[in-house]
Amino acid sequence: MKVSVLNKKWIVSLFLMSFAFGYSQVSLEFNVLNQGQVITNKGTDINYWDISAWQNPYPENYFATHFPFVEKVQLMAALGGNDARDLFLNPQDPNVLTDYDFSRLIIACHNVVDQGLKPMIFLAWVPQKLSSNPVFGAFGTNVRPPYDFQQWYAYVQACLQSLADEFGMDEVRSWWWSSGTEFENKDWFFNGFGSNSTRESYYKLYDYTVAALESVLGAGNFTVGVHSMTCSNGYWDERKLIDHCTIGTNYATGATGTPLHFYQISYYDNLPNGFDGVAFMSYVNFIRNRLVLRGLSDVPIGVAEGRVLKGWDNKPLNPREVLHPIQGSMDAKKVILMMENNVDWFSGWGCEAGIYSGLPIRLVGANIYQLQSKMIDSKQLGKTKNGNPINASNAIDGIAGYNESSEKAYVLLYNNNSNANSLTTESVHIKLANLEYANADSVKIDVWRVDDGHGNIWSEWLQIQNENNLQDADFFWSRYAVGAMSLNGWDAWNSNMGQLQPLSVVNKAQTFQHWIANNTMELDIQLEHHGVVLLEISNVKPLSLASCPDNYTICQNSAPFALTGASPAGGVYSGTGVLNGMFDPGIAGTGTVDITCTYVDGFGYEHHCNFIIVVLPAPEIIGPSDMEVCLHAAPFVPEGFYPAGGPFTGSGVIGSTFFPEIAGEGAHEINYHYADPVTGCENEASFTIHVNPSQLVNLPAGWTGLSSFLIPSNLMIDEIFAPIDENITILFNLDGTVYNPAGNIIPASPWDSYSGYCVKTSAAVTMDFCGDYVPNQNVQLLPGWNLVPVLSKTAVSSDFVFGFDSNIKIVKEVAGSKLLWKEMEINTLELLHPGKAYYVYCTTPASISFPPFSQQAVLELNQKEGIVSPFAIVAPTPISHVVALEANAVAQLKKGDILAAVSQNELCTGLVEVGDEQTAFVLYGDDATTVENDGLTDGEKIRYRLYRPGSGQYFDLELLWDANYPNGDTFVAHGVSVATSINLQYVGISASDNSCTNAGPNTTNAVVNISGI
Repeated sequence: MKVSVLNKKWIVSLFLMSFAFGYSQVSLEFNVLNQGQVITNKGTDINYWDISAWQNPYPENYFATHFPFVEKVQLMAALGGNDARDLFLNPQDPNVLTDYDFSRLIIACHNVVDQGLKPMIFLAWVPQKLSSNPVFGAFGTNVRPPYDFQQWYAYVQACLQSLADEFGMDEVRSWWWSSGTEFENKDWFFNGFGSNSTRESYYKLYDYTVAALESVLGAGNFTVGVHSMTCSNGYWDERKLIDHCTIGTNYATGATGTPLHFYQISYYDNLPNGFDGVAFMSYVNFIRNRLVLRGLSDVPIGVAEGRVLKGWDNKPLNPREVLHPIQGSMDAKKVILMMENNVDWFSGWGCEAGIYSGLPIRLVGANIYQLQSKMIDSKQLGKTKNGNPINASNAIDGIAGYNESSEKAYVLLYNNNSNANSLTTESVHIKLANLEYANADSVKIDVWRVDDGHGNIWSEWLQIQNENNLQDADFFWSRYAVGAMSLNGWDAWNSNMGQLQPLSVVNKAQTFQHWIANNTMELDIQLEHHGVVLLEISNVKPLSLASCPDNYTICQNSAPFALTGASPAGGVYSGTGVLNGMFDPGIAGTGTVDITCTYVDGFGYEHHCNFIIVVLPAPEIIGPSDMEVCLHAAPFVPEGFYPAGGPFTGSGVIGSTFFPEIAGEGAHEINYHYADPVTGCENEASFTIHVNPSQLVNLPAGWTGLSSFLIPSNLMIDEIFAPIDENITILFNLDGTVYNPAGNIIPASPWDSYSGYCVKTSAAVTMDFCGDYVPNQNVQLLPGWNLVPVLSKTAVSSDFVFGFDSNIKIVKEVAGSKLLWKEMEINTLELLHPGKAYYVYCTTPASISFPPFSQQAVLELNQKEGIVSPFAIVAPTPISHVVALEANAVAQLKKGDILAAVSQNELCTGLVEVGDEQTAFVLYGDDATTVENDGLTDGEKIRYRLYRPGSGQYFDLELLWDANYPNGDTFVAHGVSVATSINLQYVGISASDNSCTNAGPNTTNAVVNISGI
């Protein structure tokens, strides 16, 4: 084997290295036959602080000539945030919101597109006159959201339309769009009301931004993403945006989710002390894991901005990298890590330094991206690493790829040390295994270097600084980059540009021949301190052996597949059932099939090999037709398949058992799989289980209201309630429908989902309705009392349903104490619950609507504490009478007084605790289904008692009544009374004469009854 020695210096270095303690030379072996993922361009993007940097055009083909790896230009915060960014003629005039001026953005985009590049426009931040109280953050831009998101939508929409008019719809659809710079960074976006509120405001901003994109470019015709900080703790958890975009409700459309096509983070090292790959990947995976969790595993992840914040002098770097050669090894380490872990891009702050002088030089990072771009479209090779460096603190590593079309292999290497002053040169042994010459009998190796003497100006620039006696004070930014300098600094820089510019360009450092021995190529490469090397190895290909795979067996129903396994790759397969390299067992038929592979090498010789494919018959499966089940049906194993014994799979199937509740509503394809125990051949059959919506309603013992938001599949009431009919005492509605199983009263009329029902049960049971959703959520009301269903899947606010129609006067529970009485400004019925029904009183015909099923959200209200009272209230019934105490009457009582309504036979039929304002309560009538008297009867005079917890006193009450409510102190079924004044008659502090006292708690009304008072 021949080994190329590049120069005598290397020989001396290797000799000296052999004496280093623990040194065994780092060795990197790459297997050319072990080819993995395709290597992509990692330097596609560059970012700019704002659009002003692109107001002047670059020379023609400047980027294609100098930086061909650049594909996109990120224009950050391009839509506004201050006078310089807001795209209006008069940014500070809030009275005119349509004086759009998109000319600066159009100019910038023209200059980008003219270079053959694509803009990525950050549609942010909010112009100051679109916010009610703009606040300017640390970056000088308005951090507040718009006061009207429709105005923001109109602004973005107008901007997009102007770009489409200028550049054409097809061109603009090929651009990329981002919403906000570091959206969870409080210095960029903060609505002033806390992290949760700020997060929701950003959701709205993003949703309305994407809606504007859809309105102009059309759904599916744009690429939109976001940029979060991530490498530092944000004001809120940025992962929640991924949740919002996948399972949240879109604020602009009301639909579920918002498009999210890519995700970018920021990544900065504080000082140029070596790239922290562990930290970098932890931030990437922090986001990637949530994307995968939410089904967005294919969403690209990139870095929108980053590198290094400060130089060793603790001054900020401009741009964010140093001119020192350590930057090259840091970037090479980063780029290799990105290739190995599928990080899609790392956007830098431009490709040149010193642009303020008009005489730019290439940045070290741009040279690394240029080297990496040579590897694009090659396939990553398997790697084995051994040995130790001379300097234990040196990090030595590399990556290799092979490009089949160009017959080239590439090896990218780096020597990185966190100590910028490290001067140790390392020798790395490179081995490429399982390859051979593509044509001639040697390989050509081109070497590119980025180190202290190649593609880097640091040593020369440092010498110039010293010669010109430049001090720290001459550098307003860090002296380790080329940011703002004094006039002396710029004079020194500009006067030496002729020397510095050529040194900044990465050129081919060396070309030499090398050889392959025993299908292996080996050589030693010297890596200077902080050095990076790219080897371009021409005229190689993977090892070619004319061999075929072993014979194998396959089943006739297997899908057509590409024939593989012959070596070398690229041979042509032939035989029965073979077409264009694909083998179709169905065409070949059962039996033995002979397959031949023919390979033609680079010299025109044919190589043949043969193997056999045995095609076995597949088992025939007979199965049942589709079926329907209810959502809450019991789990079951499908039956009727022959041959039996195979497993079932599909949505909602666990261990061959179908669980309707797990599967959820809708049609579910279920697969039956059977494997022949003799041949091992398998087959599948599928059928559909339709899971119909189901609503479970828990019925307590006693009276309650009942409804369903479903139209049952079977409308006959006796069949609907058959599973629980032994617990049904009676069911009726206000339309005359009555169901009494014990009395054999069976209604002929069907179940009406737009009606509420009263039902009494002998024990607590659960009712399961199964069918289809009602076609609309509107209920018509007639003058007088109505029994109304709840056509909602979740609890809904009573104010939302009843609060907008003044003709709806009173809403009350069927057998409960909660009510909504608008005229009295009383609402103890905050939520309407699915499965319940409610009495509603109207003065004229009216209509109510429940929210659409797809947009409902569960309401969460604080539960009120129960009343502690000595009075034992009767069981609620569906016949009730409501009584209100006006504010004047309440003022005659004390807050916390317990007021009870008492029947003539001393039953406590209603109860209320007096508050600060008008108070109302419900009195229960006699239960007609029981023999005993257990409530008020029509025409019965109602008496009232009061218990004062603070003193333990009891009073009899005399109430004066509002004549506008004529029922007064007389009980009337569904009657209404309003008390205007109260006279108290002191009874005493003993309850001995008070037969309305009991020892048992009444949980139905959340009342705790106390004995012994």
